[in-house]
Amino acid sequence: MSDGKGLELLGRKPGERVGLNELDAARGTPTHGHLLRALGGETLRAVSEPEPGVFFETWYTPLRNENDAIDGVIALAIDATDRVKSQVQLIENTRVIERQSETIRDLAAPIIKVWDEVICLPIIGAVDGDRATAMMQHLLESVVREKARFAILDLTGVGAVDTSTVHHILRMFKAARTLGVEGVLSGAQPLIAQTIVSLGMSLDDLRTMRTLHDALSWCLARKQADQARGRRAALPTPPRSPMPRDPEPSRRAP
Repeated sequence: MSDGKGLELLGRKPGERVGLNELDAARGTPTHGHLLRALGGETLRAVSEPEPGVFFETWYTPLRNENDAIDGVIALAIDATDRVKSQVQLIENTRVIERQSETIRDLAAPIIKVWDEVICLPIIGAVDGDRATAMMQHLLESVVREKARFAILDLTGVGAVDTSTVHHILRMFKAARTLGVEGVLSGAQPLIAQTIVSLGMSLDDLRTMRTLHDALSWCLARKQADQARGRRAALPTPPRSPMPRDPEPSRRAP
């Protein structure tokens, strides 16, 4: 801290700190710990921020006397402000890209909670392998988060599908089925129905409805029916009436 152009960045003059104890001046800062490590015999490199917005990269080296004992520390610092700020900006840009990518993924597979325990995944446009993977991940995460019992996959916005898309859709329902969720397919256009039938795929585990309204109505009716069965099962069994006992025969008079 005695000489060099870096002093100007800190608002100091060359030689201003000569004769002062740098350990005391740096107390409470990371530099204090770096000096102590160097005084302990360690050579190290560290990046510090001595002033807000000013970054130094400093090499600390212990100084030894003629008896090879450490009696001081020499530090060589370079101005790393531009580099550090570039790195910070790069990290921030990366985070922005990650947030944008997450938003795009959410838009590609929007999960809507339409009722208690009922979620809906509307599909618009083509479904490739990457999008299908994202859709399945979002669907399963939503099933767990919302504790869903019914998952509606609405194809109203899809005019036609190819073989791979049909396979992806059925895989999603099978995955949801493993979590105890009943799948409902709604809004399938005639071409989609023809594709599914032509592939000879089994839809035994999949409920199909013409419209999203029909699918939601079915889910609500199923919920009410299950709740009614649960209430009946919870009713206590009425006790049986005791069988009438025959009256005791009257004793004969002696």
